[in-house]
Amino acid sequence: ILRITKTGGIPTTNPFRGTNTARCSVSGRTQAGKTCQEIFATGLRNPFRLGFDPNVTGTKFFINDVGQNTWEEIDQGRRGADYGWNTREGECATGSTTNCGTPPAGLTNPIYDYRNGSGSPPFQNCSSITGGAFVPNGVWASSYNNSYLFADFVCGKIFKLKRTSSGYQATQFASNLGSYS
Repeated sequence: ILRITKTGGIPTTNPFRGTNTARCSVSGRTQAGKTCQEIFATGLRNPFRLGFDPNVTGTKFFINDVGQNTWEEIDQGRRGADYGWNTREGECATGSTTNCGTPPAGLTNPIYDYRNGSGSPPFQNCSSITGGAFVPNGVWASSYNNSYLFADFVCGKIFKLKRTSSGYQATQFASNLGSYS
């Protein structure tokens, strides 16, 4: 994830500033051993869509990251986070469904993930997370306050994600929608 100001500058709160960093806006890269100052977060495979929460003061955003073969994930955008791709997919070692849990030091687990083609409800035949958006509080019934809606391109479903006391839980919101992004 790259982050710049409206005028193309580097925000003072970007994580990579100072020694061993450089601007990459001219050539798209920097010298070996240096990190681009435009980088906000790393370790994503295919961050297909970002959703920004209109209900909070400041900035809160989720990243829908399309997995390779095993997991689809939602990450909360965090300054300097490394979400682990290509050693991690979802909260597991790449390609695994059992080597999961606490990430190695320096890596950040997704806030939510689901297994591709899972036979268990509500993710049957789902395998490509796509669009996502926060529901503005007060627009729909109160049960939708603080909710995030996300879709899966392959199974044609939309899911509602809500924070619980133990993390996040997804429930099916709509189905039989065909493929969309």
